[in-house]
Amino acid sequence: MPSLKPVAVNKEHAVSNVAVLGIGLVGGSIALAAQRDGCHVKVYDISPETMSAAKTAGLTVVDSPSDLCKDTDALFIAVPIEQVQAVAAMIKGSLESRCIVTDVSSVKRPVQGLPGLLSASRSPVILGHPMAGSHTSGFAAARADLFEGCTWLLCDAEGNPESDRLAALLLRIGAGRVLDCPTHTHDTLVAAVSHLPQIAASALAATVGSAVETLATGALDIAGGGFRDSTRIAESPYPTWRPILRENKDVLAMFLDDLARNVTGAATALRTGDDAALSSLFAAGGECRRRWKGTRPDGETPGTAERDEHESAHWVDPLSGETAWLDQSFAWETVRTSANEPRRHALVSARYLATLCGLDSTLIEAIPENVTHGEAAARAVTKAGAAVTARTTWTADGLHVEGVDLPDGRFIVLI
Repeated sequence: MPSLKPVAVNKEHAVSNVAVLGIGLVGGSIALAAQRDGCHVKVYDISPETMSAAKTAGLTVVDSPSDLCKDTDALFIAVPIEQVQAVAAMIKGSLESRCIVTDVSSVKRPVQGLPGLLSASRSPVILGHPMAGSHTSGFAAARADLFEGCTWLLCDAEGNPESDRLAALLLRIGAGRVLDCPTHTHDTLVAAVSHLPQIAASALAATVGSAVETLATGALDIAGGGFRDSTRIAESPYPTWRPILRENKDVLAMFLDDLARNVTGAATALRTGDDAALSSLFAAGGECRRRWKGTRPDGETPGTAERDEHESAHWVDPLSGETAWLDQSFAWETVRTSANEPRRHALVSARYLATLCGLDSTLIEAIPENVTHGEAAARAVTKAGAAVTARTTWTADGLHVEGVDLPDGRFIVLI
């Protein structure tokens, strides 16, 4: 059985000139993260509106894909899967041998011919896949911290002499670890750990929605953490997933059949009173979850914040061990925490807000007493060095909420 081994890292010959072809959520986030790290970054996208937004964000935009290739150390092809081969053909005559070429495609079968296509340029080609994303899309959703703590896969990196330089760059822009994954097993692995969970979450949310809609008005309002955690990625847009599902349909369908057998088996066990079968299902599921947590240095996450592919950020307070996360299923981004006691809840919120402002969360050791959650968090973060303001407002459906305005213009609701 093949194992996923960490890719060696070479920090001595650092990548400093980065180009990104296609700046949607992932490509845009790569560009912003590399820019934050001090790299010189240039970008190109077919959309004039996206190019304008990138320029406003301080990125260097170029007039054509071929312009990305000059004096470039690493080029990320971040276009949709079905366009990768075509855009690679457009730039192959302009590539320089010093330029490492990589992609971010979620499925490798359609792009596995990329090294051969670009072989004449003598540019090293290393297929890649960041296990990170969001249920939102486009450059407007891109952010420099998207990859914080994530796992980044590089395919067949061991045989590529430039993989250590690329790995060093990926760690600099936020990856928690870079693993070598055989190209021929990549699609089966991600079908199981990424694509299957997406279908399962969507199916679960659709089933719950149809089940409760005739039971009572506002029935979904009573749903708690179990529904929240198991359906968090159900909001992912289908257009983003369409090419992924199409290109990985056979192996994904196989895993869906396995899932269906487990679900059908549970229904049969309930009807027949087969307690042993249900106990076995729970035990197998719990064991898998514990094994997954065991691969994480912090028990839950590989770094400060983890994003499973196409889901929101989780963060672990380094001082208290409490978890916080950004829930984007509301009109605004919303900070939730696992802390139950009110002052501890506000303290964890304040520390997480500090990280969103680029501060060291450990700077916040206490919060003011006898003020509201939002005011306490805002004062603590301001004292630590970021000017934030607490305010209350009303949602469109009449819900009174308290939140904090961050320096970057975002309003973060605290609940």
